Amino acid sequence: YATGYNWTLLARPAGGATLTGAATVSPTFTATAEGTYTLRLIATNGILQSAPATLTVVVKPSLSPAPSALR
Repeated sequence: YATGYNWTLLARPAGGATLTGAATVSPTFTATAEGTYTLRLIATNGILQSAPATLTVVVKPSLSPAPSALR
């Protein structure tokens, strides 16, 4: 089981985003602009670390529910 986490915001549109709690199991990602965001997670158990897992998030204000309503 994982005991450590390292989330990284790899790519984002101009205007950016915030990623808080990047060393926790459930960080907070806040998109501040429409576009495509790419995040990476590497987990560790203190001895070994996982292969990187990549997550792509697409933010479009026209989607329902609004991206600001998602958490």
